[in-house]
Amino acid sequence: MYKPISSYGIIGDCRSSALISDDGSIDFCCLPNFDSAAYFCSILDDRKGGFFKIAPKNGGYQTNQIYKGNTNILKTYFFNELGNVVVTDFMPITIEMDEKNYIPKFGLKIVRKVRALSGDHDMVLTLKLTPNWVLTKAKIEIKRGAVFFEDALYRLVLYTLYPPKIQNDTVTLNFKLKEKQDIFFGFSIYQKEDKIPKYSKDDFHKIYKETEAYWQWWISKCSYEGPYLEIIQRSALTLKLLFFESTGAIVAAPTTSLPEKIGGKFNWDYRYSWLRDASFTVYAFLGLGYVKEAERFIEWLEKVCLKKDAPPSIMYGLHGDEKFEEIELSNLSGYKNSKPVRLGNGAAHQKQFDIFGEVLTAIDLYINAGGDLNEAMKGFVKKLVNYCAIHWKEKDDGIWEGRGEEKHHTYSKLMCWAGVDRGIRIAKKLSIVADIKSWEKTKEEIKKDILENGFNKKINAFVDTYDSEIIDASCLNIPIVGFLPASDPKVLSTLNQVMQKLVIDWFVLRTSNEKDKLKKGEGAFFLSTFWLIDNLSLLGRVDEAKVWLNKITHDSTPLGLYAEELDPFTKEHLGNFPQAFTHLGLINSILNLHQAQVFGKEGKPMVESDRLTKVFKTILKIGEPHTLRFKALLDYLGFK
Repeated sequence: MYKPISSYGIIGDCRSSALISDDGSIDFCCLPNFDSAAYFCSILDDRKGGFFKIAPKNGGYQTNQIYKGNTNILKTYFFNELGNVVVTDFMPITIEMDEKNYIPKFGLKIVRKVRALSGDHDMVLTLKLTPNWVLTKAKIEIKRGAVFFEDALYRLVLYTLYPPKIQNDTVTLNFKLKEKQDIFFGFSIYQKEDKIPKYSKDDFHKIYKETEAYWQWWISKCSYEGPYLEIIQRSALTLKLLFFESTGAIVAAPTTSLPEKIGGKFNWDYRYSWLRDASFTVYAFLGLGYVKEAERFIEWLEKVCLKKDAPPSIMYGLHGDEKFEEIELSNLSGYKNSKPVRLGNGAAHQKQFDIFGEVLTAIDLYINAGGDLNEAMKGFVKKLVNYCAIHWKEKDDGIWEGRGEEKHHTYSKLMCWAGVDRGIRIAKKLSIVADIKSWEKTKEEIKKDILENGFNKKINAFVDTYDSEIIDASCLNIPIVGFLPASDPKVLSTLNQVMQKLVIDWFVLRTSNEKDKLKKGEGAFFLSTFWLIDNLSLLGRVDEAKVWLNKITHDSTPLGLYAEELDPFTKEHLGNFPQAFTHLGLINSILNLHQAQVFGKEGKPMVESDRLTKVFKTILKIGEPHTLRFKALLDYLGFK
């Protein structure tokens, strides 16, 4: 039986991850990297796909999942009249690994600790390994203290002190858990020539403590101290899981083919780094004081984008590769029969001109936070700005990656404007030799064009594409990037049209032609709602913004996680999970709302004088676009 997407938690080590259901089953895991083939994928085919489950042998247990404090260590509780047992799951990571910017590719990857909190329990471990998306099989061999699986590429090991049974491709292990007793199981991946180490119970305890210490250390670096703190921290921890530590790339989501519509074909592979999604993630990291993650991303950009004399692609593999042949796996039925299951992503070859503005905004924010650029990256900035200046008049596929004809998308033009604007700022801050006068002229040309063609007077709103009457939530970014103030009549009327025509039960659709789709089960895009909240905050309508934000936070999963979309009727999470876009949108909306509460609509502080310095320092860390009234604040406080 398929579990709801919202019933899953995630663990990870900033190199790969695993989805664990609330009944103790690992139903999706790619090893050794996010974009590797899956060894467990029952979430994409509940009959054929592999899984790794630990649970009480007999039914009648209720379950509950929580994270251990501010960590990515996941606890699954089983309880009934017999007592309470907990399965604790994590992927090992240490502070030293983070400081060295390297997570080992091979070695111990998953640790599962089982403890009887009260009562005695009959437990069962079931492991079905299905290498390469169930296209191949592994040889299974039992040796003392371990079960060995060998496929065409690697050797995988299940560490156990209990004798297992093997039937076909499934390993089963029954064990009795006495009250207060705890047992560890480890799962590793190695190259075939590697020497396989042994682990004792003390070793597992030590690894657990190191992992716990790592996550506590990392979250302690968060600079935010305002309302919704626990929500901010959980989203930050989730975004960190999507950060590929070894290169600095950021994946859009750790899964593939979880559907935007149950039974539909909108199933995509998101286990790669989109420059747009990654840049937005950098905004959120910088807003919380995580400068190192932004710096690593800038370093990754330098490596992947400067290696050839061509404009950047819209997306890359974790190591900078650009081969994204999209294939369909006919052997898998898909989540709840949602076909096809896809590997790779054909959108990699699209034109999406908005990405250049988003990357330049991320670089600008990084510089505001104290970062610097080497000469090669300064040249890259000039290249991106010039690319915006040359190509902004062209048609493209747009932010929503439609697979039809190219069009003049308003959002793409907007972000080209933002790219030139940020390029001018960066050049002035870093004394980059550039034709700034030409850039300023181009910036005004783009603005004039958007105002003349992107705003439809008939419906009194900015629209999806030139000459259309389709309202699009992406146009809510117009005040967020500083193109026009939130109080501008055109912006206000667009906001009003969005609220009238794109909202279903507090959720904002992407475009005004989506309602028919939603009637048939497609989800509403979470990020669209966060953009609306940002507009309300920028207008000083903080009470309204809080109502919207409170509603959307109540629709998270029980663990505080979000997929890409939500069915506003069933409240079921849809799409790949967890989704970086959603979590970064939530962080940015909370930061914007907090700023609006602190400084008010006119940008004047609403707090007592002895808190001004602390608040000002916080806002400095946040940086634009979260501080769109920054100049007013500087003038008010007398800073030059």
